[in-house]
Amino acid sequence: MRRDRSHRGMTLAELLMAMSITVLVGAGIVAMMESVGRVLDEGRNQRAETIASAAAASRLSSVVAPAACALELAPELVTLWSGDLRQDGAIQASELIWIRYATDAGNLLVEQIRFPDGYGSMDRNDADLTCDIEDDYTAIHARYEQQGLLESRVLLDGVDDIELAMAELDVNTPTEQGRVAWRIGWNGNIDLNGGTVIACGIHAHFDPENAR
Repeated sequence: MRRDRSHRGMTLAELLMAMSITVLVGAGIVAMMESVGRVLDEGRNQRAETIASAAAASRLSSVVAPAACALELAPELVTLWSGDLRQDGAIQASELIWIRYATDAGNLLVEQIRFPDGYGSMDRNDADLTCDIEDDYTAIHARYEQQGLLESRVLLDGVDDIELAMAELDVNTPTEQGRVAWRIGWNGNIDLNGGTVIACGIHAHFDPENAR
């Protein structure tokens, strides 16, 4: 009686070939899933970057746009003049706004002088320093900080690094500039590939020399 060859089992070579094909297919699926995962992660990072950048631009602009001009530009401390609020033709310390980078906390802060409620008009006048364009505004900031007269609030958090995205000539002539631009790098899970540039225009730029 003849044995039916159509029902014979797989040979060892055929079995090894089938296993090899299965392994290759499995490896391809794993590689494809890893690639899809990377694309999804990149998409999430890009969305997070967009959200963080939009929020940073909005918050920085809310401080910079209403200012009259910049008085001193440095990555760690930008000094803005809010304008001649007392209409005396002078820059008063109470009219200054500082945007300070707190490196330890990774926060960008906005700081202004706030005199205690118990101060009378004479106390305020005595404490309110009259400034000149060429003054060291970093030193003025330190002076009022030591006196405990600075009010501070967080403008941005999660900042890993910051620098001014401006030409050196522009940084050296702050009162002539109609904008302030920063390059910001974020920590955490947001990869900005070298940082995001945020430029904030001063809407009604005014040189303090014209107030005199």
